[in-house]
Amino acid sequence: MLKEFAALLVFALPAGAGEHPPQILEIYRDRLKPANDAEFRKAEEDAARICVELKCPHPYLTIESLTGSKEVWYLNGFESEPDKQKVGEAYEKNVPLMQALNQIVKRKQGIIFEPIKFSRITGRT
Repeated sequence: MLKEFAALLVFALPAGAGEHPPQILEIYRDRLKPANDAEFRKAEEDAARICVELKCPHPYLTIESLTGSKEVWYLNGFESEPDKQKVGEAYEKNVPLMQALNQIVKRKQGIIFEPIKFSRITGRT
């Protein structure tokens, strides 16, 4: 289901999104603690459903490792820092979405290691 969700979000990208890469690529990485795959997958399936039902304001791509330690990466592309701020504000304004996603974060606290976040700012050629 997680892979299907990732593909669904790619297709939800706005028209013209593939014309050039985003200026900012933000990546969150979850590393699962051993023996928590099923519980994590259920939380992610619930998150996917919540994002669709409560109109997540920004599409993102989720990928997961197929071998070795289980990792899940969440990729978000932004055109600029103001675009990133606008998306953040859209999330904050959607109170039901934020409340539901915060519950997902709480559910995952005991089954993942501390999440890792990093951003890469690129220049266009």
